[in-house]
Amino acid sequence: MSFYGLLSKYYDDIFPANKDQIDFLTEEMAGCQTLIDIGAGTGNAAVSLVRLGHNVAALEYDNSMSEQIREKNQDVSVITGDMRKLNEFFSAPFDGAYCIGNTLVHLSDVSEISEVLAQIAGLLPSGAPLVLQLVNYDRILTDTIDSLPTIKVPSKKLSFHRGYELEGNRISFTGTLVMDGQSFSEKTLLYPLTSGELTKLLQEDGFTDISLYGDFKRSPYSKENSPALIAVARKGY
Repeated sequence: MSFYGLLSKYYDDIFPANKDQIDFLTEEMAGCQTLIDIGAGTGNAAVSLVRLGHNVAALEYDNSMSEQIREKNQDVSVITGDMRKLNEFFSAPFDGAYCIGNTLVHLSDVSEISEVLAQIAGLLPSGAPLVLQLVNYDRILTDTIDSLPTIKVPSKKLSFHRGYELEGNRISFTGTLVMDGQSFSEKTLLYPLTSGELTKLLQEDGFTDISLYGDFKRSPYSKENSPALIAVARKGY
């Protein structure tokens, strides 16, 4: 089994459903019937939003995670695929979109990120909301942070360690799952997208009314202190 296949088995233990996250998305997507979830993971957000009355199409790269979404709720429309090919999977307009869980930075550079944002814009009508969530890479780059706090799940006797190492203009992320005395690791290259870069790309790809937050409780974004970067934007007119 691949590392991410193994991780998917414990994903909901490590990253459980987050009420603040769902409340935030519900507020931003108010009045939206059809939504697209890009990088849906195991579908916690998609399933929650379907239960609240939205129609959600979920795109997830990892097949084992896609299967978990289908098992949780068959009303979520799930496609397994690469977000760089959004236009190949979706054509109908959506009322709103979100891409959370640090998904966007799995793309290789600002050019790929811009292309995906442009494809998202093409799926939305004017005024439609977009929510993005990333790790705060302003802080990671400035303070040369090499790890984030370990996530521990005592009930399952497991922990998840997150290490970062700068490699050129990208970051090598090492995820390590420790369970029952055994350790499983995999490295993934990420692009450390800063708040300034993200704001610029959103503007260039046709989004307006951009707001930045440091968490799903709507704390003001701080480059120095915020754990996350959450951007809310609207498709321009």
